[in-house]
Amino acid sequence: MGMIKNELVKFFVSSRIFIYGGTILLFIFVDNIVFGDNSAKGMIYRNFLKSNMETQIFAIPIILAPVVSDIFTQDYRSGCMKFFMIYKRREKVFAAKAAALVFITETMLLLVFGVLTIIYLCRNGGQVYGWKVELLREAALFTAALIPVLLIYIMICILLKNSGIICVLVFLLLIMSDFIPKVMGNITPRRFLWGWVLNNGYHSFDIVLFLAYSIFFAFIDIRLFVRKEILC
Repeated sequence: MGMIKNELVKFFVSSRIFIYGGTILLFIFVDNIVFGDNSAKGMIYRNFLKSNMETQIFAIPIILAPVVSDIFTQDYRSGCMKFFMIYKRREKVFAAKAAALVFITETMLLLVFGVLTIIYLCRNGGQVYGWKVELLREAALFTAALIPVLLIYIMICILLKNSGIICVLVFLLLIMSDFIPKVMGNITPRRFLWGWVLNNGYHSFDIVLFLAYSIFFAFIDIRLFVRKEILC
């Protein structure tokens, strides 16, 4: 728990949190105020959230790229990693960083859905039923859909320098690109973002593919993380 707390403190006391939060609010503001209309008045709460997710499935992974890079490279750059290894196993260090990343991701998503909920309440006279359950459900579903993307980000951050920029390029050009044939695109993590977050579509193959991505990249990430420290 101590290492998880350490990672969270480093993130939440950093001035970058205002950049991340401001970027999220900017996307929401542009989507709902600048280019939006009053359609929320005629929508049920769930449909209003879904109407905003097409922007957020691009915005959130892009914002998370530098976050992952900081979590998995900052300690190497500062020299703190060698200190951690004196009293912690490498696997535990990795687990703490991964747990902190999931918590940070969930916090960002709760901010997104919280602001969207306030906008919806303002446009509908403060009346909406069951919004708490729906908000938590959508945030949890979005978090699950992001797990394969985050694991790919972690692998890139362990292997490469300038990892934040490379993560964004991989996300835009390989995972979410329209240039990839549909057959191939349907087996990339884009499947979870489009299917689960936008369309609430669940299939048995989705679960199998999700588990395959998660187990494979988690195994690769842990092995690379351990071996990188050995080589360093």
